[in-house]
Order: sequence, then C-alpha cells, then structure tokens
Amino acid sequence: NIQWLQMYQLLNAPQADSLVYLTEAYNDYWAMRNLEFPYLFEKYITWGNQHVSPMLWWLAAIFFFLFGLDPVNAYLVIALAYLVWISGVVYLAWNIYPDAKYATACGLMAAFLPSVAFFGLRHFMLDFAAAAPFIWSTAFLIKSDLLTKRSNVMIYGALAAVTILLRTTSVVYFFSHAAIIIIQSVMRKRHPHYGN
Repeated sequence: NIQWLQMYQLLNAPQADSLVYLTEAYNDYWAMRNLEFPYLFEKYITWGNQHVSPMLWWLAAIFFFLFGLDPVNAYLVIALAYLVWISGVVYLAWNIYPDAKYATACGLMAAFLPSVAFFGLRHFMLDFAAAAPFIWSTAFLIKSDLLTKRSNVMIYGALAAVTILLRTTSVVYFFSHAAIIIIQSVMRKRHPHYGN
C-alpha cells in the first residue's frame, strides 16, 4: 500500500477498508493476469477464510485491465455503481408513483445526499456497490405485483443474487422486501404468488 501511495496520488486518502479492498483487487488482478485461476479457486473456495465476496475487487481488476493500474481506476467501479444506483432510485420512484417530476425529484435528492457525496463516492466500499443492484431489485419486486408477474420475479431474483455476490452480509437487507410483500398483501387483501 505504501508503494502504491508513493507511486500514485489519489483524489482523497483511502479509508482503511478501501485499502484492504484495493489490495485484494491488485492481488486478484495479478493472479488473473498470470492465469493463476487455481489460486483464486483455492483462495475463495478451498481455504474458507474469505468472509467477503470478491465481486467488487474482481470488477476493479477488470477496470485495471481496461484502464491501467492507477488505483483511481478502482474508484470508477464506485462511480459506475453510483450511476446505476441513481437510475434505480428513479425507476423505483416511477414504479411507486408514475410521474416524471416525482421520479426526477427522487433521483436528484438521492444523488446529492451528503452520505453519498461525501462518503459513498470517496471510498472503495462494498456497501455502496451493493446498493445499486439492491435498489433495482426493490423496484422489480414492486413491479412484480405481489410476485404474480414471473418475468419481473426472475429479474428480481437475478438482482438479489448480484446484491449478495457484491456483499454477502446484505442478506439482512432483504427483510425490508419481506415487509413490502406483507404490507402489500394486507393492503390489497391478496396472497403473493409464492410459486413464482
């Protein structure tokens, strides 16, 4: 980390977790570059000491391949997650209340939240990256009309899986989805389609 910080000047000093994740991204980048896929399999599957999903640093490794080894390029993953998250907020708002002004206002409020502008975008963290597919999964859960529209349920399931692949502890986030289903079924006096 000291060598990287001497070689490159980041836009802001990395937070401790960000340095750990950058280290993992560089390690996995070099393993991928040297075709050491058995090492990656052992690291994440066999050894069993990785409690964090590698999806975020694998995305960073791909960005290193595309744009070079400057650590700023890992932060492009976070910037991309930010854009996906904002568009998800707009889409969710549109599914709740289909009005362009309302959806735009929700997107703008989310885009300029202090926690986003001053923390989320300044750190290479799992939470912010996992929020992007999670907000989209919430939108498709609502769009599924109590799980009756199978195509929306399938998209919801895929987005939920991506969320968990980005942050394994995000399973607890989905308690809110259970609450949404319960509240909607009580309000509509209908049962969800559990088969879907």
